[in-house]
Amino acid sequence: MKTKFSQKLLNGLKPEDKPYRVHDTSQPGLFIRVLPSGHMSYMVTWARNKNVTLGRVGKMTLEQARQEAARYLADAHEHGEPLAVTHNRKGAASPTLRAFIDDTYLPWFEAHHRGHEKTRHTLDHNFEPIMQRRLVEITGRELEAIRTDWIKDGNKAATANRKMGSISGVFSRALDWGFLPASPLDKVKQLKVDTKGRIRYLSKDETQRLRDALDAREERMRAERDSANQWRLERKRNLLPDLRSAAFTDHLKPMVLVSLNTGLRRGELFNLRGFDLNLQAKTISVAGEGTKTIETRHIPLNAEALS
Repeated sequence: MKTKFSQKLLNGLKPEDKPYRVHDTSQPGLFIRVLPSGHMSYMVTWARNKNVTLGRVGKMTLEQARQEAARYLADAHEHGEPLAVTHNRKGAASPTLRAFIDDTYLPWFEAHHRGHEKTRHTLDHNFEPIMQRRLVEITGRELEAIRTDWIKDGNKAATANRKMGSISGVFSRALDWGFLPASPLDKVKQLKVDTKGRIRYLSKDETQRLRDALDAREERMRAERDSANQWRLERKRNLLPDLRSAAFTDHLKPMVLVSLNTGLRRGELFNLRGFDLNLQAKTISVAGEGTKTIETRHIPLNAEALS
């Protein structure tokens, strides 16, 4: 059967007792093979009994299938056979890393994961040497060379592992979606790091100096408000609120004190809302969506934090 491919058509294809093919009238050579099991694949043919699978329907988009089919046919016209066949690889039809990230990976990642902006930044600024290489041409040796350069530039092993983790996700998706036969990172081992790390606590002296600095800032702001109100009083203008009668001059000191007494991270502290506080139970509930571990926590309040 020949027809113009569309998403409606793809959604309507059903398995039959025997395999069958549906050919695209918009892109010569492109067809979909539907198996009795329900498995559907994009395929391209360039001569009698010569065809190859491009990828699974649903994993590869229709536009990607058309682009790859066009590359196969252009190669066949120029060389007699597609380079992907003569070289026993998908090199000629494989997208560049840059194109795969922008057109396929990031749209999916942004829909399914938090922190996509950080991942995009990591990918954009750390893998420039291989961005214009086709996916199937990238080797583990090249990735190790990039990582070595990071270490020479002063990156710690843990940082290098995190950066490599970002590109690992790209290759894993490319493998699952049929763009790669194997990930180039399969034989690249992570750098060894101290998994226990180092916990840094403020000493008593540091804690006291921090508190003293907060108190000094509060007194400075109160003195500035006193001066401003004296100026306004002399000119018979409305006075600003008296900071001497306020428990705190602004948000900074209470936020620091809560953090010191509870261990809340900055983002968790900024995301707190009134309904997160239970003053009767003396607890703060930190919702999972606002935490690093994506797990809701209930933190007890000591006397100072409660106050």
